[in-house]
Amino acid sequence: LHSFPTRRSSDLRYNELPSVVTSALGAEGYQRDDDEVEVVQTPDASWYEVEVRRQGKEYKVFIDESGKIIKVVED
Repeated sequence: LHSFPTRRSSDLRYNELPSVVTSALGAEGYQRDDDEVEVVQTPDASWYEVEVRRQGKEYKVFIDESGKIIKVVED
């Protein structure tokens, strides 16, 4: 396995997310699925990985600190 010393991640609770992030998720119709959120930081960017659900399906949403959704993966 390769290690990525420049990529750090830590856990956060959903209610600790910035309101701009939770508002953006809500505006897209996503609802919280899991209380744990992963915060990922690299030298170039940082983002949150949030587990949510919408219309009965589960997703992992990658969203940046400004509330811009980067990527959505069906879980």
